[in-house]
Amino acid sequence: MNSEITAFFIGSGRLAQNLANAFANSYVKVCGVYSKSSSNAKNFSKKFGIPCFENMDSIPTNCHIYFLAVPDSEIEAVAAQIKTDALLVHCSGYMSLNQIAAHQRKAVFWPIQTLSTNSYESLHHVPIAIEAALKTDEELLQQLALMINCTPHILDGDQRKKLHLAAVLVNNFTNHLYAVAKDFLHKNNLDFNLLLPLIQETVTKIKAFDPALVQTGPAARKDLKTIEEHQKLLEQDPEVLAIYKILTQSIIHHK
Repeated sequence: MNSEITAFFIGSGRLAQNLANAFANSYVKVCGVYSKSSSNAKNFSKKFGIPCFENMDSIPTNCHIYFLAVPDSEIEAVAAQIKTDALLVHCSGYMSLNQIAAHQRKAVFWPIQTLSTNSYESLHHVPIAIEAALKTDEELLQQLALMINCTPHILDGDQRKKLHLAAVLVNNFTNHLYAVAKDFLHKNNLDFNLLLPLIQETVTKIKAFDPALVQTGPAARKDLKTIEEHQKLLEQDPEVLAIYKILTQSIIHHK
């Protein structure tokens, strides 16, 4: 598809910035941005060369797609303020399509990726979960995903919620374990960077094998002596000890 799609952002945070960057070299024209923080909207406008609008009433109503790049808790209220018959899209992994209650044309466009400010390569080639009230809008968003070299996946609300939960397990929880491990090593005058090759190898393996088949470590071996010694090392840190015990038991009993 070579015809231009016009888009507008409500919100100017990490999600909007990553999408704006992805759209920059595609057939998507971003016509403007609005944020309740005028300074954030102005910074966004300067960074991406996109017009900035000061209030909701001044937002143009003739764009093809309006992206609600706002916190989950604000989607419903913001959607209710937008006066247009065009497609309204939220980008939440968990929130229902019906958060956009008053609009016939509504959809979800969720990049299944952790996003950062000022680092945009992470959106390339990632899967995009799509749900739409109308088939024509579903097809439009599939085309949009392909325009930015992403892979569209049509998922209903229940599937998306379960995928979001799994994403929390593999990303948010895993990253927290990295932070816990780094704190533990720092307290013991050891460098977290010593673990980076191990982390990278683990990621490489799960691309080729079922994660359960490449599980290693004392819990997988049911090495109770080593597990006991580890727990002694954590006696002065009960919170980390609790995490260790829960994950150890989960690995031992996982089939």
